Amino acid sequence: MVDIFDLYNMCPDSEEEYLKIIKEKFSIPHIESFSGAVLFGTENMGKNLLRNFKKLGIGISSFSDNNKNKWEKIIEDIPVIKPQELKHDELIIIASQYVKEIYNQLLSSGFKRIIPYYVLNILYPEYFPYERHKRSIKEFVKKKEKILEVYKRLSDSLSKDLYLQILKFRITLSVEDLPFIDGEEYFPGDFWKLEEEETYIDTGAYNGDTLKQFLKHTKGRFRKYIALEPDKKNYEELLKNIPEIYKDRVIPLQIGAGDKKEIVKFSSCGDIASMISENGEDNIEVISLDELCRNESVTTIKIDVEGYEPQVLKGAKNIIKHRPKLAVSVYHTPCHLWDLPGQVIDINPDYELYLRHHEPDVHGTVLYAI
Repeated sequence: MVDIFDLYNMCPDSEEEYLKIIKEKFSIPHIESFSGAVLFGTENMGKNLLRNFKKLGIGISSFSDNNKNKWEKIIEDIPVIKPQELKHDELIIIASQYVKEIYNQLLSSGFKRIIPYYVLNILYPEYFPYERHKRSIKEFVKKKEKILEVYKRLSDSLSKDLYLQILKFRITLSVEDLPFIDGEEYFPGDFWKLEEEETYIDTGAYNGDTLKQFLKHTKGRFRKYIALEPDKKNYEELLKNIPEIYKDRVIPLQIGAGDKKEIVKFSSCGDIASMISENGEDNIEVISLDELCRNESVTTIKIDVEGYEPQVLKGAKNIIKHRPKLAVSVYHTPCHLWDLPGQVIDINPDYELYLRHHEPDVHGTVLYAI
């Protein structure tokens, strides 16, 4: 594992140099190089990439997928072919979060021209925008002091190694540098202990997926579980997934969390991608956790709100001063990796900080503060 100073030594001096290196590394002299490519992955990511290529007038030859049920289907006028029917000289764009698995599969089968989807986000953000893959080289250089400070504050070697791995990946974009997966999301084990009298605040409760795991880990021994989910469809699913025997202690609320009580624009997708957004078509109420929980003895706060984490932390300052456990997603935009740990220790410097990663690509990095 490289150390953090090695990373700064390997970092290009400018964004222009960085983009030149990435284009050469993946043999992409210009955007027209993607003409005739294959999209490996037929779910939403692949479909969205196809639509963006169509807007640019760039033709895609076919889809491919490891799911046999997709083979020989037609998706938006594009055929889906079996992986074994792909030609070795074709350009393959991996359009799936299972980048490492698919990349190794293609590489071992003799393919050489393989482009992970995130390379498009970095090289051509005007055509393939994705907040989680924004260029971060300038910030990496500009925020060096903050990045080093957070690195030093991490409490175990696994957290420090993961932090370096994510930073290295952002410089190289190499599949082999994708972060390693460790532990169960929001319940990572070892250093993370739930109390028998937990008052657990779940912001971004979705359909109750975290609640289900919480009930498994606590075996029903807890004081209260407050679940915030503003998306109407998700909230309805959440209600269905609250077991009858816990309905007196699980409190669902169809609101969002923020830094103050207000009405904000919201993009309702009915899935995990719903978020507070200036471009949203709906209006929702948000409230600070300090106001919502002023009469609660909060023991744990989980924050996974698609990029609105800084506002939620700001609105929970008074609670955080009492040092409840925190589980905060730090991957919705690149700078959150160092900004959110910094925000936590600015509020309460007594926290111990841990990082763990829980998903196959760059999604799923969580800060645990205890």
